[in-house]
Amino acid sequence: FSSRRRHTRCSRDWSSDVCSSDLSNRDIAAMLGISLTTVETHRARVLNKLSLHNAAEIALYALRRGVIR
Repeated sequence: FSSRRRHTRCSRDWSSDVCSSDLSNRDIAAMLGISLTTVETHRARVLNKLSLHNAAEIALYALRRGVIR
């Protein structure tokens, strides 16, 4: 299994978990076996799509919607 295959939950839940984690972009990239640029791009797209400004706002958004606890 590649690192990506181990993380196959619903992409919306997975995105919220990863984007709201306290891990650095570099740590997330290493954990998932993807490039740092991919993580940065994905996080930026989540912020833009949800009209949020930082990781703390993503975490609050996910917490309020029950995606994370």
